Amino acid sequence: MLSFDDVLDRMEQGPICSEHDFDLRILHPKLQEVIRQHDIKFDSDSPVPCDDALADEVFKAALDLYSHTGTLCTDAHRRILFNEDEIRDSLRAAPTRLSFGEGKDQRVMVYRAIEDSQEPFCISTPIGQPVSEENYLPVVISYVQNPFADAAGVPSLTTIRGRTVKSRSPTEFEAAIWAVRCFRTAGIIVGRPGIGTHNLVSTAESTAAIIAAMNTEFGARKTDGVLVGALPELKIDMERLNKTACFLRTGHIIESLAGPLRGGLSGGVEGTAIVTVANLFQGRLVARGDCYIYFPTDLMYACNSTREMLWLLSVVGQAISRNTHALKMSAPYQAAGPCTEMVAYESAATCLASVTSGADIDYGSVAKNKYFDYCSGLEAELALEISRKATGMKRKDANIITKELLKKYESKIHEAPLGKRFQECYDVEKVLPRKDYVELHSKVRKELVSIGLDITT
Repeated sequence: MLSFDDVLDRMEQGPICSEHDFDLRILHPKLQEVIRQHDIKFDSDSPVPCDDALADEVFKAALDLYSHTGTLCTDAHRRILFNEDEIRDSLRAAPTRLSFGEGKDQRVMVYRAIEDSQEPFCISTPIGQPVSEENYLPVVISYVQNPFADAAGVPSLTTIRGRTVKSRSPTEFEAAIWAVRCFRTAGIIVGRPGIGTHNLVSTAESTAAIIAAMNTEFGARKTDGVLVGALPELKIDMERLNKTACFLRTGHIIESLAGPLRGGLSGGVEGTAIVTVANLFQGRLVARGDCYIYFPTDLMYACNSTREMLWLLSVVGQAISRNTHALKMSAPYQAAGPCTEMVAYESAATCLASVTSGADIDYGSVAKNKYFDYCSGLEAELALEISRKATGMKRKDANIITKELLKKYESKIHEAPLGKRFQECYDVEKVLPRKDYVELHSKVRKELVSIGLDITT
C-alpha cells in the first residue's frame, strides 16, 4: 500500500485543477458515463435488493470513477491520482478487525459479509447532533447506557459556560476537552468505565483543538476512534490531511467518514451510491482509514430513510462486502424526532437494509440531525436491538419487512414530526424515559413484531 508520504508527494505534484473544473468537467461527466456503462438502475420495488450482479457493477463503476477523478485537494488545487492496482492494494491491506474500549468493556469489530451470522458491531451515538450544555451529560449517559451498544459516541456541544462554541477559538478548545471528559464521566456513572468511542472529539473542527482534546489527562485513549471526514464530493483539504498526519502518529483508530449528497454533485441515487463506494477508496488511500463510516443523505429531506436511500444503503453495503474485506459502518439518518412512532419505523428500515447487506451500525442521528436537544438514547436502543435481531436475516425477507415499514412513514417524510426535546421525553435527573415515551415505545414494538421483526424479548 502506498505510504502517506507518497500521497503528500502526489498532492504537491498532481494536475492543477479548480473545484469548478473538478466538479463539472471531471467528476460529473465521468459519473454519468460509468452509470451508463455499468447499467446502474434504481428499483423502487427492492429497497433491499438481492442482486449480487448489481452490487458488483456498482463496485466496478466506483473503481472506474475514482481511478479517473482521484481526490481533489481544495487548498493545493491539485488532484491526487491513483490507478486501479493501487486502489485494490489499499483494500487488500485493510484490517479485518478492530478493538474499541478497554478491560471488560472492550469490544471487537470484525468483517461482516452479506446476510452474515456474525452480529453487527453497534455504536450508540448522537453523532453531530447539537445538544445544549445543560443537557449534555444526561444525553451522553442515555446513549452510553444502551445495553446493545458495543461502543458509544458524543454529540456536538453548542455552548461552554454560556458562550457559543466557535471554530478556531478558545471556546472550541474548551468545549472539545469538556466533551471528552463528559464521555468518560458517563461511562463511570453507568458502570462501563472502559467503553470505547468512535468519535473521540466531536465538538471541534480545527486540528489544533482536536489534538488538544486528545490528551490522556482528559480521558483520551488509544482504543478510541477518531474521524477524518471527506469533503463533497471526493475532495479533501489541508485541515483534514493535518488530522491524518497527527492520528498516524498517535496510534488511534482512524475512521474515514463520508456523506455524499443525493441531489448534489453526486446527482441521483445511482450516482450517489457509486460516489459513496468511491469514498471508501479515498478513505483508505488519503485519510488512511482503518474503517469506513458512510452516511449518504438526501439533500431535499436531510435523511437516508427514503425508499431510494434505503436502496443506496443496501447496495453500498453489498458492493463493499462482496468485493473487499474492509470494515464499514452505515450511519442511519432519520427525518422524524424523538418520541414519535415514525422515528422507530425509519430506524428499523435503515438498520435492516444495512445489517443484511453486511454493514455494522453507527446509529443516533434523528430529527434531521439539526435541532437542538432533539435526540435521546431510547431511539438508539431500539435501533440497535433490531440490528442485532437482524443478524443472519436474508435480504429478501428484509426487503418484505422494509416495504411494510415504508407504508407506515414514506408519505410523511416531507413533513416528518419533530417530536420532543430530550428534557421533554426524559427525566433528566434520573436519565430515564418518561412514562408517555415508554408507553409509545411499547406500542411501536408490538407493531414491529406484527410485521415480522423478532423483538419480543
